[in-house]
Parts: sequence; structure tokens; C-alpha cells
Amino acid sequence: MNKQTFKKLTAFAAFGFALFCLLWAGLSNLLLPVAEGQKDYSLMVNDPEWALISLFGLLSSLFGIFAVFGIYHVIHESGGFLLLAGTVILILGLCFEMASLTWDTFIWPVLCAADQYVPFVLSSAFIISPQFKSFVAVMIVSLFAGTICTAIALLKSKRFGKLIPWLLIAAIILYATGNFTILHIAAAGLCIYAIAFIMIGLRLYRE
Repeated sequence: MNKQTFKKLTAFAAFGFALFCLLWAGLSNLLLPVAEGQKDYSLMVNDPEWALISLFGLLSSLFGIFAVFGIYHVIHESGGFLLLAGTVILILGLCFEMASLTWDTFIWPVLCAADQYVPFVLSSAFIISPQFKSFVAVMIVSLFAGTICTAIALLKSKRFGKLIPWLLIAAIILYATGNFTILHIAAAGLCIYAIAFIMIGLRLYRE
């Protein structure tokens, strides 16, 4: 595969990542009871739109892995070790997020459909467990550290200008903060992240 074809494929992966991020963030806040769901997770899981919206999130992570790997491959010569470290950690975080969203898409709806499991869901015993909280913390830290390292590497390489790296930094700060406070803030971070990847995709596609 020649470099131009790979750049265009990476651009399409970046566009796909951005599209599904926007759908995931936008529809979550438009169609799901997010505010109430932070207190009672089952309210969101039981919503008819839950599985579809979670699927959009799952697809965003999948496209994100290809996009991040593609960006590394395109600019690895000027990105240095920091870009390599950022890419590895960020892809690890996206894999964790895929695992979480796979559960959201395919497991939670099944549990909610069976009457005998409803008390378990309503009790939020799984969500508030130390193991699950640790998993979420590792996922967020991986996404945060990977994005910061990648953004700094992009700043140093000057490959995508200054705006895109700073957008990535702002986005991941909002996303990480929102996951531990207010989910609307996390959604805003996802939207900014998507904008940054649209800009990256456009630059790669035009080259």
C-alpha cells in the first residue's frame, strides 16, 4: 500500500471516529436520562435507545484505534518516542473503552430484559464495585495520558499546527473530568475531540 492510499484510509478512520463520537455524545444527551442515570444507572440501561447509542460509542472506539495507529504511521519519523508512547497508551485506553462499551451494548440490555436480573441492575452493585471503579480509572488515565503525550508530540513535530494538539488537550481534560463529575462535560469533551480528528482527517485527505 502506498503512502497516499494509507493517508486517505487514515483520514477516513479519523472521520469515522469523529462521526461516531458526535453521535454517541449528542444522542446520549438528547435521548437518554443522563442526569438521572448518574444516580440510578438502570434508568439509562432500560431506555430503548441505550443499545444503539452504546453501539455508536463502540464503533467510535474501533475507528479511533485505526485512526490513532494511522496517524502514528504517517508522522512517526517526526513524532519521536513521545508519539510512540502516546500512541501505545492511547490505543490501550481505547481498548479498555471498547471493553466497557461492549458490555454496555450487548450485556446490560440482556440483563435488563430478564426479570430475575433487574434487582441486580437496580441495585447498581456492579457499577459501584471497587473492581469496576478501578477499571474505569485505568481506562480514563490511559486515555488522558495517551492523548496528552500524543498532543505534545504533535506540537513538537508541527505536523498539524498548534490548534489541533491544544484541542486534543482541552477535549481530554473535559472528558476525564466529566466522567468523574457531570457526564454533560464529558460529552462536550468528546465533541471537541471529534472536531480535532475531523481537522486531522481533512489535512491528511488533502495531502
